[in-house]
Amino acid sequence: MPSTTVTIRRRDTKQIVSAYELVSGKSPKLDKFITSALHRFILGKMRRSLIDKLVDYVIVWESILLTTGGKALTQELSYRFSLNGSSLLATACKIKDRRSLFIKMRFLYSLRSSLVHGGHDRSIEKKFKTGEFGSLEHACRFLETNFTAALWWLIEIAVENRPYKKEGGWEDLLWPKKSSDRN
Repeated sequence: MPSTTVTIRRRDTKQIVSAYELVSGKSPKLDKFITSALHRFILGKMRRSLIDKLVDYVIVWESILLTTGGKALTQELSYRFSLNGSSLLATACKIKDRRSLFIKMRFLYSLRSSLVHGGHDRSIEKKFKTGEFGSLEHACRFLETNFTAALWWLIEIAVENRPYKKEGGWEDLLWPKKSSDRN
């Protein structure tokens, strides 16, 4: 059996402890939305099927992105998923091209819908020809990597100020105040 060496630096320990507290359910930074998202994320990580993995990962994002003022949204789901997702990713991951993120998130939500609602292999293959993602694996990696970054960003915010809990929280991410606006 090959051995793997892992080096843990002192600056990594805080994040390791936070991750353990989140996964074990003992973190004071948890709320029902983060708990639900983490549960699905861990299920997705264990899946062998890329289709199942993608569906789980989109559900992870839905639990956060389709909530506003602490309540689940029931209308405009694809649009809000894409808009809120692009705003969160742009802020949490410091990505400037929000339009590209919006298009990616819209593609992923549409792909998930096709998979869940019985889309045919041909229609799913056609979706990948749009160029947003080269493969199901690439789409899953995008969702997984960016969820991890967004999660770390979210847990640093007081629970009541998270965009899905705070009234107008998504709008604050969409249209951030400039320092000159705060005076």
